[in-house]
Amino acid sequence: MVAGFCRLLSENVLGGKAAKPSPIQGVPPMPPMSPRVAQTLELLLAGDSEKQIARKLKISQHTVHDYVKRVYRQFGVGTRAELLALWVRK
Repeated sequence: MVAGFCRLLSENVLGGKAAKPSPIQGVPPMPPMSPRVAQTLELLLAGDSEKQIARKLKISQHTVHDYVKRVYRQFGVGTRAELLALWVRK
């Protein structure tokens, strides 16, 4: 499931200059997502904690937290459970 999301993410969200359609039905178009934020999203959906993500990406836990907040804003959710629910309903 995560691999499918990551494929859709790379096809629909990353790298473009204009807003792209969201890979999740019912979510408004999103601005392009940086590769680091996309990596954070992938690891979030895989079940990693912010601390684990920071270690894997070799970045500060505070930076990861900022990326997570950015992801939540882009998808219009407030929790990881809501983010996962959006993906499952897709």
